[in-house]
Amino acid sequence: MSTKYIFSSLLLLFLFSCSRDNGEITNPPAKDVINIITTGEGVFKDLITSLSSELSTAINDGGMKAAINTCNISAMPITTSIYEDNHSILNIKRTSFKVRNKNNKPDGYEKKALQYFEELEEFGKKFPSYYVQKIQEKNEVFFRYYKPLLINELCLNCHGVTDRMSADILQKLGELYPDDNANGYELNNFRGVVSITISDEVQ
Repeated sequence: MSTKYIFSSLLLLFLFSCSRDNGEITNPPAKDVINIITTGEGVFKDLITSLSSELSTAINDGGMKAAINTCNISAMPITTSIYEDNHSILNIKRTSFKVRNKNNKPDGYEKKALQYFEELEEFGKKFPSYYVQKIQEKNEVFFRYYKPLLINELCLNCHGVTDRMSADILQKLGELYPDDNANGYELNNFRGVVSITISDEVQ
């Protein structure tokens, strides 16, 4: 296990396990915004590219059930490897108000970001490509970069209306995710966000 991984894990424990909802949220200073966006976009693209490649291979080899297994087994190691390679990144997480894995439930800051996008969807407004927060918890400062996720055709196989999903997919989801709540979506619905926590030392 790398020193960088150990340090990041300890820092995350300090930052998030004690007071994940009580910090002050403000807009980042203009001098930091470009670096936050550049870093967040780069990390998001790396994550989506890696996950998409794994899922495409699984689907080609064994169909949607194989893709569910791959997502269950590979998503976290892929995510961890990406933030281990970037000293500015403290955490990466996919979250939603309707989670499949209960470990991905949103914290207080993420709930505010999710509410922001849900309100835009409710009033039929166009989504911005990102949402950014500056968060201060006592003497610690960090940034959150959020990327909205929308439901596409492929997503409907596992996140759509259950009455339209195949029985074998529902069975596999029930086996792997007994507390699954991530379904009932229609095409182009807002699904959730990729939440990227960025150090205040981002450059």
